[in-house]
Amino acid sequence: MKVLFLSVGLSLWTIFSMQASIEKSVVATAGSLSDSLTDDELSTVSKLTITGTLDARDFKVMRDSMPMLEKLDIQDCTISEYTGAEGTSNATNVVYSLNSIPQYAFSSVMNNKKCRLKHIVLPSSLYSIGLAAFCNCDSLQKVTYPTTSNFRYIEQFAFQYCIALDSIVIPPYVEFIDSYAYTYCTDVTYIYLPAATSSFVLNAFSGTRGEVTVDPSNTSYRSIDGALYKKDTSLLIHYPVNKNSTFMLPERTTGINEWAFQGDTVLSSIVLPPTVKTIGAHAFSGCKNLVSITLPDSLQFLGYRAFAECSSLPPVCIPKGVSSDLLETFVGSSGYIEVDAANPVCCAIGGVLYSKDTTHLICCPTCVSGRFVMPPEVSKLESLAFLDCSALSVMHLSENLFYIDYHVFENCLGLDTLFVYKTDTANIYLEEEAFFDFPAGQCVLVVPAGCVDMYRQSSGWKVFGTITDGNITALETSRPTSDSWVADGALWIRNLRAGETISLYTIQGILVNQTTATDGTIQLELPRRGLYMVRVGERVVKFIF
Repeated sequence: MKVLFLSVGLSLWTIFSMQASIEKSVVATAGSLSDSLTDDELSTVSKLTITGTLDARDFKVMRDSMPMLEKLDIQDCTISEYTGAEGTSNATNVVYSLNSIPQYAFSSVMNNKKCRLKHIVLPSSLYSIGLAAFCNCDSLQKVTYPTTSNFRYIEQFAFQYCIALDSIVIPPYVEFIDSYAYTYCTDVTYIYLPAATSSFVLNAFSGTRGEVTVDPSNTSYRSIDGALYKKDTSLLIHYPVNKNSTFMLPERTTGINEWAFQGDTVLSSIVLPPTVKTIGAHAFSGCKNLVSITLPDSLQFLGYRAFAECSSLPPVCIPKGVSSDLLETFVGSSGYIEVDAANPVCCAIGGVLYSKDTTHLICCPTCVSGRFVMPPEVSKLESLAFLDCSALSVMHLSENLFYIDYHVFENCLGLDTLFVYKTDTANIYLEEEAFFDFPAGQCVLVVPAGCVDMYRQSSGWKVFGTITDGNITALETSRPTSDSWVADGALWIRNLRAGETISLYTIQGILVNQTTATDGTIQLELPRRGLYMVRVGERVVKFIF
């Protein structure tokens, strides 16, 4: 019984010792902090006050060798310059600047250890906070900045993913905040910018809920109802994540900054004024409940992944003035895509986005389902073109296809049959991860007659669980003609002459649809799967849906 009591007592003492706050004050000389602390102190001290001088080697000691450190006061320290391989970066011969918190000072990016730091008091002589200094410090709740005129600069990723911070109050003399400095600080509800902040990379606060207040005397920026704008409201810079379900942009606004609404799952409707010309990269990416938006005719630029993975996106029409390439702009989003006929760079067929000449398939919306047959001109599938298109079951690649970019079929979980028409695998270039995150092992690859062994031996194609020629000659009727193809449950025919009659029959000869062409392209809805015939003038084509 005494042994049991002793064991329980020791266990309780151990737990109490781990939870107890152990404080230590030291006077340090740059590069020798570890000499000022015993091994036991290194492993147990939770509150540390340092005076004297420090350099990057000492910050590495605190980050990697003091697992219990929760509060650090270095207000009366001077940070010395250091050049070498023993600092906080894993690189060699790094120059660490005078009066700067070193890059990766407390970041778990370097050591994959959880940082317990909750509160830090920064030096009064500080000039800058270095690259990713506190990145991923998910316990950090409070930062006491210096208010002296020395402190001017906050570098990239400095506080990224500091999810326990509840506010960001930029000190009065800070002039510049670099990119991603406070991104994804998800608990932040309040951001303050002083008059002195005259420049920052505009995605510094993306992914935060923080409502912004700007000092009225700031000549570069202003805030309106918690949103951050340029002073003249020409550019919306930051909108607090999940603030409102509806939003109306001011009439004078001409641009939406990159990452401005990224990840906002509450936003369902936004009204853009007829003055908007640019929508930046990732501006609405991940806005999964956005169901109402109209792109104004004034729009000229849509950035990379601007509407990526907007899983409730309604049909959108790309205005004629948009001249950007639109690569990955809409990937993983749901809405059918339309394009103004006068647009010089792209077009849409059956809700799918192509380059103007249809040689590049840019993006297929996730709402497209069933069988999909590519237009014959398609020669390249752009990256992530079919992202999350799980409703597709059968796909016919273009016979002119020669390039499949990376991750094209990612998450196409329902695609069970893929037809390819090249008789030589060397004539289709596959990026290394063309079939990344695609269950190719459960998909049947149908290849031309006599080509099965060639595809099975190809490093890019052998990932398919079943490769068969499937008597592909007998399936020729499934392929599009030079003027027609099947997409999204409809037959599309183009290059028609005005006045031509188009008739759709079942294979038994029963007329199911008939129309007269008024322009170059028409769409005939298909009532059900099966074998059909279409007559255009004197031409008759059979096809399978």
